[in-house]
Amino acid sequence: MDDSNPYAPPKAEVGIVKHGDCVRDGKLVVIPAGSDLPSRCIVCNAPVTASIKEIKLYWHSPWLYLLILLNILIFIIVGFVVRKSVKVSPGLCATHSTERKRRILMLSAAGGAAFTVGILLLMANESTSAIMLLLLAFLILVVGVLVSRKVYASRITKEYARLGGCKEPFLASLE
Repeated sequence: MDDSNPYAPPKAEVGIVKHGDCVRDGKLVVIPAGSDLPSRCIVCNAPVTASIKEIKLYWHSPWLYLLILLNILIFIIVGFVVRKSVKVSPGLCATHSTERKRRILMLSAAGGAAFTVGILLLMANESTSAIMLLLLAFLILVVGVLVSRKVYASRITKEYARLGGCKEPFLASLE
């Protein structure tokens, strides 16, 4: 007689993170293929208790930027075709996660305010001031994108991924 319950939920280990043999290479972290970052804060190296969101990073050779001189559309198409990707789970402790969210919110508010005032000045025929504020809003957007990223890909191959953006306490634990 079979004692298994067909209505019981499946039993499987959930949430297994592929911790690997991450090593430090100067200011970069080298992650072998199929591995992931340890579940510690990438800023202060504190243990991360909250769930860590997996992100996908992309990289292509810097030589590809020469295609912009030819045509931006060709650069975009070739970039999408030849880019390489890796999935990693960079963790942030509660303190640094809150700090990151606050920075993103402040930059979003500043960019939105600059854009709104720029549009209002444009409608009031103050074109010089409006253009300056719209350029400022664009600059704030670019800075916001750079500030909001946790880690970035410095190089991705089939064997490994090199990541930047981790701070010294985290890097020191990888030696």
